[in-house]
Amino acid sequence: MKVFLIFLFCFLISNYKSQKINCNDGNFISSKFYNSSNGMKISQRNVISMHTKKQWNQQYLNTQFNYKEVLTKFFYCNICCNSYKNQITAYNGKKYSFESSLTIDQFVSDLIELIGSMSVGKNENNIFKDSIIHR
Repeated sequence: MKVFLIFLFCFLISNYKSQKINCNDGNFISSKFYNSSNGMKISQRNVISMHTKKQWNQQYLNTQFNYKEVLTKFFYCNICCNSYKNQITAYNGKKYSFESSLTIDQFVSDLIELIGSMSVGKNENNIFKDSIIHR
């Protein structure tokens, strides 16, 4: 019984930090990072993408990061690949849709621009930019 209660507690805590996303395990890229200082109940964003895992592993512009690392590490995003749409769910649950014709370059650039325009995302974007400059 004690083990069950511990498991239940851990399950509830983990669901408290992330929004649910309906995604096949083979298409899911999970972020190990949580923005627990964002002042909200949810500390991760969810991205739904038409792009493949292979595309997410490509280098982001002329940086030392790939697209997956940029969004999971700096912007606290889980990613569902191979979907039928391009969308992000913000910390507050609001959904933003993007054109389906966007390349991965355009999609990630648009995501970063949108997140950077948000109050919490502005700081995340500054940290990201500093990481690129100082490497």
